[in-house]
Amino acid sequence: MAPLNAILAPAWQHPYVNIFKLVDAESGKEVEQYGDVASAMDRIIGKKVFKIRGVIPAANYIRVPRFKSQSLGLTGRFLYIQVKLSPVKVFAIHLEVTTADLCVHRVSISTMYRDQHSKRKSGGIQIPYPHASHRWCIMAVDLAGVLTGFSSSPFQSLRSVQLCAWLTVRSMFTSDTKFSLQSLPGDMALSHALDSSLFEQVWLPAEPMDVPEAGVTPVTKRVMGRVNPVTGSAHTTPSPPETPAQGGAAPPHTPSVASPGIATPLPVFRESTNAPDLSLQARSMAQDVAAAAAAASVPGIQALGVPQPTTPQQQQYLPVPSVPPSPYTPLPQQHPLVLQQWPQQHLQQSPPLPQHQAVAHVPSPGQPRQQSAFLLQHATHQQVTHQLSKSASPQGSPPTAKSTSMAPSAAGLSPRPATAPPRSSLPEPDPVLTLERINAFQGELTRTLKWPPHSEEMVFTAGAVIIAMHASAEGAQRFFLGHTAHVVALAFDGEGQLMASAQEGKSAVVRLWDFRTGLCVAVLNGHASGMVGVDISQDGRALIGVGLDAQAKQLMVLWDISQLRFGGKPEVVARHTTEYNIKAVRFSEYEEDQIVTCGRDSVRVYRLKAQQLRGVSVRLGPPDRKTTASAGGISAALGPNIFTDIAFEHTAGRYAPEEQRFLYAASASGAVFEIDYNSRTLLCVYQLHSAAINTLVMHSGFCVTASDDRQLRVWPTGFNDYLLEAEHESGVTSVGVSPDGLSVAVGTESGAIGTLDIPTHRYTPLLRSHVAAVNAVAADPNRPQYCTASSDGTLRVWDVNTHQQLVEFDAPGEVVTAVAYHPFHHELAAGFQNGRVRVFDVTTTTLVQEHLQHRAAVTQIAFSPDGTRMYSGGADGGLCVYDVAQVYLPTKFLPSGARDMKVTLAVSPDGLYLATVARDPYRRLTSLLLFHNSTLEPYMRIETDTPVFKSIAFSANSRELWAVAETNRLDRYELLEGQLLQQVSVAHRLEINTLAVDPGNRFVVTGGTDGLIKAWSVETQHSSMQTTVPPHQAFTGHSSAVFGMAFHRDHLISVGDAENVYIWRVGNPRIPSRTDAASTAALPPLSPLPASTNAGAGWEGGAVRGSGGKGDGGGVGAIGVGKVGSPVKQWGPAETATLLQQNALAQQQQQQQQQ
Repeated sequence: MAPLNAILAPAWQHPYVNIFKLVDAESGKEVEQYGDVASAMDRIIGKKVFKIRGVIPAANYIRVPRFKSQSLGLTGRFLYIQVKLSPVKVFAIHLEVTTADLCVHRVSISTMYRDQHSKRKSGGIQIPYPHASHRWCIMAVDLAGVLTGFSSSPFQSLRSVQLCAWLTVRSMFTSDTKFSLQSLPGDMALSHALDSSLFEQVWLPAEPMDVPEAGVTPVTKRVMGRVNPVTGSAHTTPSPPETPAQGGAAPPHTPSVASPGIATPLPVFRESTNAPDLSLQARSMAQDVAAAAAAASVPGIQALGVPQPTTPQQQQYLPVPSVPPSPYTPLPQQHPLVLQQWPQQHLQQSPPLPQHQAVAHVPSPGQPRQQSAFLLQHATHQQVTHQLSKSASPQGSPPTAKSTSMAPSAAGLSPRPATAPPRSSLPEPDPVLTLERINAFQGELTRTLKWPPHSEEMVFTAGAVIIAMHASAEGAQRFFLGHTAHVVALAFDGEGQLMASAQEGKSAVVRLWDFRTGLCVAVLNGHASGMVGVDISQDGRALIGVGLDAQAKQLMVLWDISQLRFGGKPEVVARHTTEYNIKAVRFSEYEEDQIVTCGRDSVRVYRLKAQQLRGVSVRLGPPDRKTTASAGGISAALGPNIFTDIAFEHTAGRYAPEEQRFLYAASASGAVFEIDYNSRTLLCVYQLHSAAINTLVMHSGFCVTASDDRQLRVWPTGFNDYLLEAEHESGVTSVGVSPDGLSVAVGTESGAIGTLDIPTHRYTPLLRSHVAAVNAVAADPNRPQYCTASSDGTLRVWDVNTHQQLVEFDAPGEVVTAVAYHPFHHELAAGFQNGRVRVFDVTTTTLVQEHLQHRAAVTQIAFSPDGTRMYSGGADGGLCVYDVAQVYLPTKFLPSGARDMKVTLAVSPDGLYLATVARDPYRRLTSLLLFHNSTLEPYMRIETDTPVFKSIAFSANSRELWAVAETNRLDRYELLEGQLLQQVSVAHRLEINTLAVDPGNRFVVTGGTDGLIKAWSVETQHSSMQTTVPPHQAFTGHSSAVFGMAFHRDHLISVGDAENVYIWRVGNPRIPSRTDAASTAALPPLSPLPASTNAGAGWEGGAVRGSGGKGDGGGVGAIGVGKVGSPVKQWGPAETATLLQQNALAQQQQQQQQQ
């Protein structure tokens, strides 16, 4: 048998390893249990645990692995133990750790040791435990820190763990990532229903300060092939067929096995062997599946091939069905995506914008696509004042107890101000952008995906946006915009005509929508914060919402919404404060005036009586209830439960006969409670999963459960055995069943959405998304593809037309900050937060080259248009030049004058010039530097009055340079004399983060922290510098900051902080091709410097820093220098050398001060 440490590669162990699952601790075959060891269901966290009791620790223990000759071989630096200790009992934990010199060290942790510090004894290293309490604890052991001072060889792997009495343990994990209680992944969290403040975390021997803590949204655990620690056999997972990226060969249609380090993007189906022969049972799965993409050659980097549905290569405009007229009266509507902006003098006279309402646009038959954008116009001062006096702003005003509904207005769109610029001066066409697709799903929230009745669309949330997507492979989308915070709850009436949505935060409003037309018909404001759930009665006459009041007490508010259909306003019927910690709320499907809630150890039924909600609890106490364990675990009926969802048995009519009324409640312990609705008593408890059940859906003859154990299971109503099981790459958080009951929409914690066809067992992926902020985006110049870079450590390649993910490169634990495509080769360059630059071959999904040239994060990467050079700028103030022909060999490293400066750069489209920044260390001002791209000889220096530039970009004709200053200023320079042509003082309300230039040179696009994207008109004639705000259009849709944008022919791709990827269609784009060189050459050339001035100049002598090495920049030749708006001066080599010496001296002084 191969040694276990040889089988478990480090790449397989990212981001963490569950030791108890690795050795199958539940079966006990691979674990040595000695003495008083028993499994039980803990009453606090509601999960299965192991209790180790006994007076003598050495005689009562659990050892992993079972035999001393075996080794776990786990290389994770940190060991996390979920344990509950006793303050009056002693315990001991013994670890065997292997170092790089193959020596084994025994580490013991116990309350028996009286010394305050760790010490070395003959038996090994002894670490005293500081204190013990009755609370559940995450004991975090720094295995590398334990050996510090006791071993000259570094830590290599964890060999074994022995847990001795007296303690209670749930599980153990190893990881290279430093987690806190707030950033623990779902599998490592002690409880999903209880607040993390109820638990504690103890670091041993001390908390490491050399490792950054993981973010609040941790890396999602991937599904990988698991190796049996004894037999060495791998549990295999079949992979679905893969659609190869364009330019690569299609893989053969042969069965494939998931290898360690390769995440399986699709579920694995297992059909029950003893399920009854029902019509619901599906036929066997197809035999031919394609091989998964090969892993990258570097450890820790994984390449994933994601299967694609069968779709045309070039997707046309998505068809939108005609929509019947709405029976509801909409709010005074103004379209939310485009804001027409007027000159600065008008904006200065206007008060802050009011809270506008939003609509989802559905074009009528025959309407052109360009007219389908959402238009929101700025009103004049009088109009804004009038709107503020009539409407309530959910975000600007504090929450009140009364409900708010805006009366309809026949005025329609607000008229333009009399002094508005003519239509022709605005960017053309109007609007220039139309939102086409959002690739994002808020999978970390439960029950945020629904399948409305009588509809072919599924509905889900992406931040503050609600998306209705067709269930077909094309996935046409509609958007519901208007919320100002993340949407946490969705609900529909019985006919699927009315939709309710609730948002989190202090602006805890509930919006009502006409689902078919997308119109917002009412805004309800009855809570102060903390919205938990919302539901609409089957007949659409009432709405219930659960949130927090101003005193942070849970509040139920019942509204009468029956008059909305006739133009009336919603009215508050009842308000009820509860202490039952409600997690879900539903209107009863059996009696129209009753409401059912569930929470911590409570299921309650409320009835409206005398304008008050009066409730009665379901009796969950013993006497003769029946328990059925179908998941191989201890039943949740033994202790308190946290109930997570409610479902009613689906019947043909609206109300079932009295003798067939059953209520089902799902729990965080993986059990489903069957309750007699008439007598309010518990009938049976079914243990269906080994982890929390997030969603419970009942349909005709079957039930669907979704759990944190990554399983989706379909059960008959008797729950004797599951009919179908699908394993996903992460926890399943949301489920929706189609009206015909033949398809199931599945949403996972990793942000993936797909449909499962029950009769055929076929799974169709519809959408995948990042699980952390998306920092950068790049467009492939030769293929209909683009790539996004995220803080979740992944690089993902997408198809522009089908919007499906093609390839994924995974670097667990790292943050990708920059990305760029090679102009000719199918290669991708990525920059990371640790300063590394990696180049990947997309076709073969292999690593081409890797360098560490920066001491800080890589901020930008760019290629020269001829593909001979690559540039990387870092937050360490350096710019590195790479020779592509020599396999991306670094050739020069250019300092900017300050070590803490973020370097931004741009290469002109014609390939003649490179632009970057440099800082004067004495005046703390930043200059724009231009170099000849072929020789890197200086061409021009433009002095500015701004300390930092955040982004720069050349115009499409390479004759102008756009720059974004840190002060939210947008500058425009011409490059013949370095004159400032245009300046916008306050381009956004908050910081500007990114800049992109239309390839047709019609407009420039900026993205800011305010979530807006603005398209600024480019005027060709300039008699003098402009100081007024130029004509522009503003587009809303991003829930938070915009971090990156890239044009791809007729599309603009924007990414941001909320894990979302937005695809906008550009109206009537003019995309220049490579054959436009003649027209470019016809433009007046930029005047080069005299040969005598440039002689001997350039960045000669610049030392290149190798991996981890040091180096200094070389000399600078003649540089054109000029102040803002003034002619450019020519500096000779002597003056330039003097300036460079001053910069070097300033850098030395800064280094000395830092030391």
